[in-house]
Amino acid sequence: AFLEREAAKAIKSFDAEARTILSGSDGPDWNETALSIAWEYVDYLSIHQMFNRKRMLPFVRCADRLAFSIGRAAATCEKVRLAKKSEKRVPLAVDEYIFWDCDRRYREGEDWTKGRHCLEQDYNLRDAVVMGDVMTVFHNHADVVKIACIAQSVNALAPVRTEKGGVLWRQATFDPIRYASRYGRGTALKVKTEGNAADDVHASVVRRADGSLAVFIVNRGETVHDFSLTAPGKWRIVESREIAGDPEAVNSPSAQPVCARPTDDIVVGKDGFSVPLKPCSWRFVLLGV
Repeated sequence: AFLEREAAKAIKSFDAEARTILSGSDGPDWNETALSIAWEYVDYLSIHQMFNRKRMLPFVRCADRLAFSIGRAAATCEKVRLAKKSEKRVPLAVDEYIFWDCDRRYREGEDWTKGRHCLEQDYNLRDAVVMGDVMTVFHNHADVVKIACIAQSVNALAPVRTEKGGVLWRQATFDPIRYASRYGRGTALKVKTEGNAADDVHASVVRRADGSLAVFIVNRGETVHDFSLTAPGKWRIVESREIAGDPEAVNSPSAQPVCARPTDDIVVGKDGFSVPLKPCSWRFVLLGV
């Protein structure tokens, strides 16, 4: 922690506009100690979240772990701030998150003279729902999470895969990231939920610069859930997409069964809409004024 403080001091002495990230831990003790020592010179606290698909069961609910980690780290930052009587706030950088079986999958005959196949992960529809759930966690904690970075983007544990010769395909996790990136820009709104005792349904809402609402929903359960959103105003459906079907379905170079498909099953009311959510599914709805 002392080295991190001195490194941050050196960086800021060279460039006053530079922003530094303190490498954090999943536990609060290290975070509190390191923040107490380096508080004046750091701008973010980093946390990582690796989701082990074999050990985190039921995997479809593993985003709860991310929400817990964010809440605990944010509470630690606030504890240190109050102890120091500081007006400065240190937000979080979730600068590495990914799903992985923790297997290395080498191909026979490959050597170290070229990049080897070893960390390709085949993601299925259930993983797409989990990725959508992770996006709602980031939206719903946007007051404390200011940076969020998926660990890899192509081939290694990634939403995009390629093969030699120019073949490229989108993995099941691609569209939840794509829609969150394209439409989840603006002001994250607080979502009040009712009638979700099983905690199967998670949602987030982002008000965009043009006044439209981007709504992201996941049903993590194994049964149909009726979902309704109340938002004062007169709305129209600009776009509606769904990922649903066989939870084990996987995309490949020859077939893309897991993708965000258009739907027409939304019922628009005076102040919002309602829609049935299929088991283990992800939904995106764009409401226009």
